[in-house]
Amino acid sequence: MRGWLSRKLWITLLAASVAGVGAIDLFFLARSKAFLGSGFNSEALGGPADMVGFVVVAAVCDTALLLGLWALMRPPVRLLGLSPLRELLVVAGLSVFVPVIVNSILTRLHMILGDLIALESLFSLSGGDALGAAEEALATTALSLLLLIFAVALALLWLLTGWLERVLDSGSTGPTTRRGLTLFILSALAGVAVLLACERSAPNLAFGLRWKASGMALGGLGKELTDVDRDGLGLLSRPADFAPFDSERHAYATDHPGNGMDENGLGGDLPLGADSPRPVQGPALRAGGPSLILILLETFREDLLDLDFGDQPVAPNLRALAAEGASSRAAFAHTPMTWTSRGQLLQGRLVPAPGHPTLIDDFRAIGYQVAWISGQHDGLEGGEGLGLSGAHFFRDARDHIELRTTPSKRPISLQVSWQTVVADTEAFLKTRGTDRPLFLCINVVDTHFPYDHDQLEDILPVERITRADIRRSDARRVWEAYLNSVANVDRAVGRILAAAEAALGDDFAVVVTADHGEAFYEEGFLGHGQALDVAQSGIPLIVKGIQGTWPEPIGLADLRGLIARDLPHARPGGGPRFLSDPGRRLFQYMGSVEHPHRIALRWEGRVATHELADPPPREPSPDFDELIHAWESVRAGGDTGR
Repeated sequence: MRGWLSRKLWITLLAASVAGVGAIDLFFLARSKAFLGSGFNSEALGGPADMVGFVVVAAVCDTALLLGLWALMRPPVRLLGLSPLRELLVVAGLSVFVPVIVNSILTRLHMILGDLIALESLFSLSGGDALGAAEEALATTALSLLLLIFAVALALLWLLTGWLERVLDSGSTGPTTRRGLTLFILSALAGVAVLLACERSAPNLAFGLRWKASGMALGGLGKELTDVDRDGLGLLSRPADFAPFDSERHAYATDHPGNGMDENGLGGDLPLGADSPRPVQGPALRAGGPSLILILLETFREDLLDLDFGDQPVAPNLRALAAEGASSRAAFAHTPMTWTSRGQLLQGRLVPAPGHPTLIDDFRAIGYQVAWISGQHDGLEGGEGLGLSGAHFFRDARDHIELRTTPSKRPISLQVSWQTVVADTEAFLKTRGTDRPLFLCINVVDTHFPYDHDQLEDILPVERITRADIRRSDARRVWEAYLNSVANVDRAVGRILAAAEAALGDDFAVVVTADHGEAFYEEGFLGHGQALDVAQSGIPLIVKGIQGTWPEPIGLADLRGLIARDLPHARPGGGPRFLSDPGRRLFQYMGSVEHPHRIALRWEGRVATHELADPPPREPSPDFDELIHAWESVRAGGDTGR
């Protein structure tokens, strides 16, 4: 018996590791996804048979992951000069820690942000700052506690090996390199086969596997192995490659109009001459108009203007500005992400790209002074399409690092308060030293996650929160703290308008809008960038001092053309007439337009949406086909004529 234990100890340890990882993952899935069938999530285990099935398929995937981690970790651990038994235990412990920390991070993110978030979403929210995304993820996790638990467990195992080495022949405690590699390859292939089978016939099991570290790793491997035609999609991709041997046909393929072939499998062949949902096109901006103050609000919902907290207006200055001018209740971000939204606004394009002219170029070309003042770091990926280098005066959070409201100086996090932004604005307007008309863009960011900091004023009688308080179980506290940040931003708008009036008299127009909205767990999610609903993509649009007829629904990409058309004829006071246009369509997308996660098309009073990971409807409606053709037309370059 003793000899058998010695020879098979690594098998016993592997089995224990698989069981431990499986149990911990199941706990995390039950806690974050209600995966054991509590009713919150529709993709849950349905009974004992599902439970047994999931345990088995998860064990196959976890075995492959752990064997792979063993193979990676044994060479560096061997350099420590440990006894064979202790070497094996250290390798096993480190290998178990990897999936545990991944799932702990995902669970904590879910508790804060809701049930749609994933690590790739956090990266996209970070503006391309990979290290910042990792920092944000780790900041949400009790990492010190996990490290402590791991250290204690490793210490106990270390002590246990002393006893084991006395009772066992520990000279052979692990598989040979060749055997280990063979076992890993076989288990990885089995894991990929399991994932394929679950995706096809057991969607609830596939859902659970996608949220396990082993499922993520094997899913990526399976995608590469099954991408036979090397078009970037395989049988485990979402969406799956419906033509695995034809690189010209897949869900993201360009659909060439009128060739009789439906290259992406959606909506049939793109008709020749299909109408693209273009933004409003205006003439080149001409001189003769007033100054323009463009106020960009960060993470600001469209439903806040009329909101009261008790008997106190949440945004009295914005409400008054809307009454003096005009406001739209059908304004949307085409892509509810900061950098893409800014590019769409400034370039007047649905698909902004570096090198295209912007509003900054328009105003410089006709002799305006251009200034940009921002409460965040405006050097992240995506900023190159805004034309910020053309501003005569520029300030952002990098100029006030010592006044930052965020613990970190990383670009993804760096912000300063509205007081700092207002102080910069007031100082600039007092000392700008020219009587040229002005285009001033101001970005106020205090309404961004985590919605509270120590430089906010207590305008509303709400309980202040810390980052640790932000979780779905405290949704009301989070919402109320957000409203107090809204009230602070509204106060900033009042101060900015007062400073502009003191410097410019009444010879200026104002446009106030936002980059995107924010969900507060209405559909189980906190944040933005996950859906194209009103909560996340609806935005305020307030205009004073510019007249004309502005169509609804209206998007950020429409503003450049409308400003160019109507600002030269503007007069003080009043605002445009927002007019609903039954024939108007507004296109929205999440991700890149070439590989979107979701797409939507809005008309007056209705919307069609599609998530690309989902199969198309069995009986597509005319609205669905029109949505697909709109996306295909935009991809083909029909997003703007400028």
